[in-house]
Amino acid sequence: MLILRKILFYVFLAVYLVVCPVVILYSLGYIYTPKSEEGIVKTGLIHLETFPPGASVFLNKRLLQEKTPCTITELLPGRYQVRVQLKDNRIWEKKIEVMAGKASVFDKILLLPKNLPKSVLLPRPFKDLVRVPATRFLLLIGSGLIGDTTVFDWKGGDVRRFEDPENARFFNETIEKIFVMRGSSYVLIRTRNGRYLGCDLRDGDLKITDLTGFFRKEVPSDIQWEGGHPEYLFPFYDGVIDRIDLGKQKVTSEFIGDVRGFGVSRGRLYALQDQSLTRLSFSSNQRSPEVIDEGRFLKELFHEKDRYRMDFFRNDTVLFSGARGSLLANFLPYRFVEKGMAGYVPDTSLRKMLVWTRKELGFLDLEKKAPAKALFERGPEIDWFYDQGQDIRQSCFVHGDSHVLFSDEDR
Repeated sequence: MLILRKILFYVFLAVYLVVCPVVILYSLGYIYTPKSEEGIVKTGLIHLETFPPGASVFLNKRLLQEKTPCTITELLPGRYQVRVQLKDNRIWEKKIEVMAGKASVFDKILLLPKNLPKSVLLPRPFKDLVRVPATRFLLLIGSGLIGDTTVFDWKGGDVRRFEDPENARFFNETIEKIFVMRGSSYVLIRTRNGRYLGCDLRDGDLKITDLTGFFRKEVPSDIQWEGGHPEYLFPFYDGVIDRIDLGKQKVTSEFIGDVRGFGVSRGRLYALQDQSLTRLSFSSNQRSPEVIDEGRFLKELFHEKDRYRMDFFRNDTVLFSGARGSLLANFLPYRFVEKGMAGYVPDTSLRKMLVWTRKELGFLDLEKKAPAKALFERGPEIDWFYDQGQDIRQSCFVHGDSHVLFSDEDR
């Protein structure tokens, strides 16, 4: 009996010494494979989530039991062909690199219907659509007259016209240009007759205010302001910025001069001058702005004779878009596009941007750093992921900023 106990003890001990390490290694993602030189290999995994869910998953043409959302585990390092399909939707297919001990996550797979459903929001035709960035408003231009212009609230679905009786005298004015500011519901319209009309799109009656008397006869290249009910407007005339005080109904001519570019942020006007960057409070009565940066560095950075618009995305991020299509920033590598930029748009977090020319579409991650072993500090770079364009006109983030929608000619 004692001998039998000893035999059983050593048998169980042997089983324990063999099985326990195997269980521990398995729980840590290691498996034994006879084809590998090492024998024991650390695995990786693929995680898939689709919208809509419930799609079938094929791994190297083999149908798996799991439906999305799902996690495919115990995968040897290497490349896998993954196909996701759902009835009446287009197939999503991708070659995925699996690395040892890491997860390849695709959690925003958008499965588009084979036949895209369309619904008519407004049956009448429109000549143009003006987006008011970072707001819920669109301006739909009919014949070009103010009285034939529709304000569409895409979030609430409301449709309004400039039908306030007080606006009647403006109905037959032809729109020449619409000035907008990102995040502001206020719009400024210049008509073909040289009239300037302001309106806050949040107002239920869309009341129009005639501001023509505050502007010069020459046409400003840019007009900026801050807020939905702005206190001040800043028109830019060939190197000179005027200040329009809407509250006091007063104009300060040449509020700041010798300007090559400007922007507004947090109650201050920032101006790029010959060799300096200055700022001045909106309400300041002083004509001497505060210098916040200066020197040959700025002169060499903004070397070409161009006009710039400053765009303040966050406290630490400022972009300079040139009239000739250049794009610069206040961080390395400073100059991102030399010429030909047609537009850019940030995501909702203001950390990533789409940048496009007529033929290329690029992605800029403002927080991406250079590789740890890199000798030179480079900063983020534009990843030009599409270069087959013919005439890219617009682009935007969609589906939680995970996808890009853009127009190229009539496609």
